[in-house]
Amino acid sequence: MKALKTTISITELQKTIKIWRSRKITDSTIPKLLDLYLGMIAYMNDKHIYPVENFYDIKMSLRFSTTQSLIEAVKTSQSFKFIVDENQKQIKAFYSPLCHDENSKLETKEDNKTPQSC
Repeated sequence: MKALKTTISITELQKTIKIWRSRKITDSTIPKLLDLYLGMIAYMNDKHIYPVENFYDIKMSLRFSTTQSLIEAVKTSQSFKFIVDENQKQIKAFYSPLCHDENSKLETKEDNKTPQSC
C-alpha cells in the first residue's frame, strides 16, 4: 500500500491515542484501532479502503465481540472516514486518512465511478 504519509511521528500517534482516550475508547480497543489506522492491507480492497464485505473478517481478526462493536469503535474514534450509501443510509466502507487525503472522492465498486486512490 502506498500511503499518503510515508511516515508518522510517535508524537502524532501519542496525540491520537490521547484523543481516543478522551473519547472513552478503552485500552483494549486502542491497539485494534491503531492496526486499522496504520493499515491492515489484508482487509483492504484495491482502493485501500475497508469494504463492508470485510467487516466480519476484521472483527474476527481483531477480536471485537460483534461487527457492530467494530463499527462503533471506528465511529467513536472519529479518526476514520466513511463511505455511506445515501439511499439506504448504510455504511459501505471506511478508510484511514493516512492513505487518502481529505479531498479524495472514494466510491465502492457498485457506484460505477472512478475513485482517487493512494
